[in-house]
Amino acid sequence: MAQSPHVVEATVERFEADVFERSRQTPVVLDFWAAWCQPCRLLAPLLEKLADEYAGRFVLVKADTDQLPQQALAFRVEGIPAVYALRNGKVIDSFTGLLTESQLRQWLAAIIPSSAED
Repeated sequence: MAQSPHVVEATVERFEADVFERSRQTPVVLDFWAAWCQPCRLLAPLLEKLADEYAGRFVLVKADTDQLPQQALAFRVEGIPAVYALRNGKVIDSFTGLLTESQLRQWLAAIIPSSAED
């Protein structure tokens, strides 16, 4: 994956700051995934593309459930991919499974403040 300022790989040490604290400044899309999960591998490039396209209107935080099992447990993740939208330190929406690009765009439109749109 090319480095993007809008995509963050979650770590145990930075999870709280990258997810909860960051969501106080800009919406965070938290993607729980695993390398062995085929739907996760299909969803990830779509989320990364949209994160770059939206250019900072949200930050994508990718959380590998194999590396962050306690965090996945805290979010009550039962299936992956599991994607959560956070704003002001709170979950405001979520979905589980694979969405199409147009479904993702609709979902993002509902969670991202429209004031940045022209």
